[in-house]
Amino acid sequence: MDERNFYEYAVKKQNPPLFYIKAAAILLGVFALVAAASAAAIANGVGFLAILFIAGGVGFLWYLSRFCAVEYEFTQTEDVFDVAAIYNKQYRREKLSVDLRASAKRIAPYGGKTPAGADGAKVYDFRSSPQAQNAYYILFERDGARGLVLFDAAPRMIEHLFYQAPSITERMPTDT
Repeated sequence: MDERNFYEYAVKKQNPPLFYIKAAAILLGVFALVAAASAAAIANGVGFLAILFIAGGVGFLWYLSRFCAVEYEFTQTEDVFDVAAIYNKQYRREKLSVDLRASAKRIAPYGGKTPAGADGAKVYDFRSSPQAQNAYYILFERDGARGLVLFDAAPRMIEHLFYQAPSITERMPTDT
């Protein structure tokens, strides 16, 4: 098997400051709601209801915490490009798979603007942050619908993608 038939690369998603502000607001809201509901339940003499409210609030906060740390894993196996999300280093969810030879139309560096031919395409953003310097995109078409995958690419991954689909892969000027 050729060494360029498989490559794996992972990046950790960087949450913007607004994400943490929203999370703090949700936490405060849940705590206030649980405290008010528990106080009302205790005042009315229904202690078990207070326990249910507290348990529900803790369960909701635990559920939210599972999705705060996200890592994207990009895998290229022969002519298939796969993306998976790993939540809190525990839960893996396959997100997308693109057949480079059958459905990919273009692989190129992403400059922050919608590329030509991607109007109306569904955007799958798997970059570590909107300011990622090594961002690439794959424009693909499947079942008559267009999709645009944004991802962080290591130079070696671009080399592997170029090996599999040289006619549609564009390298950055510094990539050789």
